[in-house]
Amino acid sequence: MKRITAAVLVLLLVLCGCGKKAVEENNNIDSSSDNAVSDTFDTPDSESAVNTDSSTDSDISSTDTSIEKNTDTSKNKKDTDTDSEKSSKKNSDSDKKKSSDKDTDSSKSKTTSSAVSSSSAAAQTQPAGQTNNQTVTYTIGGADDPIRNVAPENVQQYIINEEPIVVDPEPESTYVNNYENVDPHEKVDDSWFDDCVIMGDSLTVGLSLYNDAYNPFGNAKFVCASSLSYWNSQWDLYRPGNVHPMYNGRKILLEDAPVVTGAKKAIITLGMNDIGIWGPEGTIEQARSLLYKIRAKSPDLQIYLETVTPMLYGNQKAHLNNQLIRQFNSNLRNFAEQEGCGFLNSYDAFADSNGNLPYDLCSDPGGLGLHFNFKACAIWAEFLKANVGSLDPKPEPTVSEPVSEPSTDTENSTDTDSEVSSENETVTESDIQEN
Repeated sequence: MKRITAAVLVLLLVLCGCGKKAVEENNNIDSSSDNAVSDTFDTPDSESAVNTDSSTDSDISSTDTSIEKNTDTSKNKKDTDTDSEKSSKKNSDSDKKKSSDKDTDSSKSKTTSSAVSSSSAAAQTQPAGQTNNQTVTYTIGGADDPIRNVAPENVQQYIINEEPIVVDPEPESTYVNNYENVDPHEKVDDSWFDDCVIMGDSLTVGLSLYNDAYNPFGNAKFVCASSLSYWNSQWDLYRPGNVHPMYNGRKILLEDAPVVTGAKKAIITLGMNDIGIWGPEGTIEQARSLLYKIRAKSPDLQIYLETVTPMLYGNQKAHLNNQLIRQFNSNLRNFAEQEGCGFLNSYDAFADSNGNLPYDLCSDPGGLGLHFNFKACAIWAEFLKANVGSLDPKPEPTVSEPVSEPSTDTENSTDTDSEVSSENETVTESDIQEN
């Protein structure tokens, strides 16, 4: 038993020793393997490896933290920059808007100030007859007259476009040609007109056409034009919109007509185109101005001033009618006497018993109702021949100073007779065929 027990113990001891040796051998193998790995990869010892790993982890953590921090900072900065840009842009837009509003207000203020200043200056320096914002500054027909608000260059067209005065049906009337049966010995013959120039507007143009057809005035010279008036006949010769008459292929001023034609006598038939603008009194002042200019160049000229003739009963307008025409003619008579001119009252040669133009003497009853057909021109020729010989105008050496010509913003002028000049020619040709 003892031997068996001892053997078991020995066996156990042997077994324990072998196990320990195996363990040591395994440890040695592991160690050599580790050393081999260390030699191969140049790996530090375990402590260093641990430290390195720790340092690496720390660095990585630090780097991650730094990156995260930088990322957050960058993000915050970007957000801040974005907010700053938005704020800056908003402030800039606001400033621009304020500046623009300020500039606009300033510009408006300056413009308003300039306009007020200009208006004030114009009101202080502008003479009568000129326009201020296209408004007439001279008075015609009273303070409440609508024509005061019409620019001068549009006044005549305004008169043309006026509705005729509302009147009752025309009363019965009679017309007598007081010059048809005048004794021929009381009339001048055709040769009286050889040294005479007849100046006038579109009615005179019609008379010149009648003279071309029947030659009642001998070698008289006609210097006339549609739309001509006492006023615009004094415009500069080259002023745009002028209506100066032609003579021998070129335009001339009425004041030069006696000199150019060599005339010793002059019959002036104007005023129809002035009355609507200047009224009866103002038209006399325009006539005075023209007369002064004519006599300055032709002091020995015998001058005959002829009245404005009547209109049809139903064609009269607020600013051009027979009452105003008669008032002007009365003023013209006084003016002619004062200035030593012959006075020819042709109004009575054409007026019926009610003072109106008869329909059978008018070429434009559907228009202005004041132009003549050839029948009327024949009466006109008889009238002139029956009256000029009885007058002995004596030129006066002194004449009142002329009125200053009113200025306008535009030079174009539309006249009361311009729209019917072609109609006159048509009627004239018809009358020639009839006669």
